[in-house]
Order: sequence, then C-alpha cells, then structure tokens
Amino acid sequence: MPSRLLACLLLALAVACGPPPPPRPVSATLIDHPLEPLAGGAPTSLTALAAGRPMLVDLYAVWCDGCRRQIAALEALAARVGDRAVIVGVDVGDEVAAARTFASREDIDYPTFADPELRFADAMGVSDLPHLLLVDGDGAIVRRGRELDAAFERALDALIAPRSARATTLR
Repeated sequence: MPSRLLACLLLALAVACGPPPPPRPVSATLIDHPLEPLAGGAPTSLTALAAGRPMLVDLYAVWCDGCRRQIAALEALAARVGDRAVIVGVDVGDEVAAARTFASREDIDYPTFADPELRFADAMGVSDLPHLLLVDGDGAIVRRGRELDAAFERALDALIAPRSARATTLR
C-alpha cells in the first residue's frame, strides 16, 4: 500500500508541475533594445552605439566573481582596439543603483548599461554569467562564450581588420 501511495503522489506531482520549460531561444543577432547607461543619460540601444562597428558585449552581475575577474582584460582590450570596435558591459538582474556603485568601484571605463529586469539578457538567450557576445558590424552574433580568451580576441581582430586583410585571411 505505501508504494502505491508513493506512486500516486509522484504521478500527481508530475502532472501538476508539467514538463520543464523549453530552453531559451538563442538570438543570432543583437536585438535593438534600449538600455539605461550607468553613467547617466537617455536609454540607448547597443546597435545604435555600435554604429556599424564590431562589438563585444560583456553580460555580468555584481555578485559574479568570474565577471569581476574579466574587467581588467576587457579594459585592456578596449584600450587596444580604440574606436575600431565597441566594448560594452551590461549588468543583468541587479538594481540600477547597485550596478552604478559596482561600475564606479571597479573603475570600469568602457560604456556600461543596466538590464535590471533581464529583458535584454532573456531576449539574447543568456542564462549563465559571465556571458560574452561578439557581434559583427551588421549585428550578427559571431561568437558566444563565458571567458575572454585568445580565441575571442583573434575573432575580434579578424572583424576589425581591413577588408583586404580579411579577404586574405578567409582564403
């Protein structure tokens, strides 16, 4: 009798809970969703900020140690590429005030934005942090990952290379 009761309870629980939700869709392009700049100012979309240039988007949160460890490398990358590409950070899930405090305390120089309600992160299919998106000048996401490594930097360098060098590299 106890095993029959347990089986009934498990069946009832399975029916009540239903199947797990489907995985988030992964966007192939950068969405045009306005985000609030942590430095202040009017909300802007990352596609407008990129203005046809390649972009590396770092999605992070104040509680994420892995995210914090990448800041120095992102700062160095932003300095190295200059205005040939855009490096941005998007704080996801934190209150705007906490995100501003974090960006100020960590002395982040590249543009940072707030996504407190995870609208941007959800639309991009991001479910883990840190999360990097490498976007070409047309807004297509060409690489995703969790760590700014040599492969990410090579991929960004290929995107900012002059067209003649890109054509040679692709042959």
